Order: sequence, then structure tokens, then C-alpha cells
Amino acid sequence: MKNVITKIIKFAFSWPLTIIIFIYLIKKIDFAEFVGIISKMNWVYVALSGILVSFATLYLGVQKYRYILKILGYNISFRDVFILRVGGFPVKFIFPFKSGEIWRMFYLKKVGNVEYKKAIYSIVINWVVRLCQLLAFGIFFFLIYKRFFFLSFLLLLIFIIFLKFFIKNKDYVLCFFYSLFLELTLVLSYYFIFMAGGVKLDMSSFYLTIPLVLIIEA
Repeated sequence: MKNVITKIIKFAFSWPLTIIIFIYLIKKIDFAEFVGIISKMNWVYVALSGILVSFATLYLGVQKYRYILKILGYNISFRDVFILRVGGFPVKFIFPFKSGEIWRMFYLKKVGNVEYKKAIYSIVINWVVRLCQLLAFGIFFFLIYKRFFFLSFLLLLIFIIFLKFFIKNKDYVLCFFYSLFLELTLVLSYYFIFMAGGVKLDMSSFYLTIPLVLIIEA
């Protein structure tokens, strides 16, 4: 009974607030301009971007976080981690800052008996891995664009050797590759959005700007 009442209270609070925010945003939009922009968009690219974001969010992101939890000693099912990620989206939308991470901590405690301290560790690890990879993307692709081919591939080779000979735990390797694939997929989804809107960026701007946007978003 208590759980039912709690769910009713959450529903009664969150949805009106969401609707109020939505109405406020709608009033700020110039619909003539909005319709003009939408009518000129290439919807094939929009669809491709949507598919990539969905795949990245609902599969790659879930698998990445599962392996982070495995590294910390917790084997949580794909289903539970999926619910954890999807369930946190409304919380992050309604409340400011990293409110969705608070939901993550409580949910992990409930489904996997994960200590709050370890839940915080998982959140920090997730963010640090993402930050490092996105910075590496920016540097690597910028070097490629500037035709520093030898230096860029030397750095890549050093990193592969490091993974091969110094990282023996399979969970670390899988976490890294799911994270890598996740970020590449998101970067590509942004590229398709720019293509859909007819926005032309020179490649150096794209490779530096998009990772920066993803870092801020994280």
C-alpha cells in the first residue's frame, strides 16, 4: 500500500511539472520559423540519427554500465540496468543537475544490494571513462585532420599495446570497447543531425566541437 501511495505521489508531482515546463517552452518558440526549419530537414538523416541514439542509449550504454558494475563486483542483469537507465531519464528531465544519478543509487541498492559508496564509484567511473575517451577522440581526429598521420597512429598503437599487455581483466576490456562504440555512435548521430539540417562544418570544428558537447552533456 505504501509503495502504491508513493508511486501516485511521484506521478502526481512529476507530470504536472513536466507539462508546465513544456507549455513554457512552447510559448518561447516562433512556430513559423520552427515549421520552416522542419520542412527543410532531410528526414532520412533524422531517422538515422534517431536509430543511432536509440541503439547507443538502450543497448551500448546499458552494456557499458553493466561491465562497470562487474568491475566493482556486482553482476546486475541487462534488464535491471536497462530499467535503471531508462527510469532515470524523466528524473533528469524534471530536476536539475545530476538528479538522475540519485535515482540510480537507490535503484542499485534495491535490485543488486549495491552499497551507496560503490554506486557513487560506478557513476564517477562512467563519467571519467567517457571524459577520457571523448578527449582522446578530439585529439586523435584533429591530428588526422591536420595530417599528423604518423603521430596519431603511433598514439593509437601505444594505446592498443597497453590494452593488450597491461589490461588482463576481460571486464575492463569489454567496458572500454562498449564505451568506445557508444561514443563513436553518438558522435555519428550528431553528424547526421547536422546533415539533416544542412549545416556544414569543417571537419576540424566537428571533431573538436561534438566531443566537447558530449562532455558537457555527460
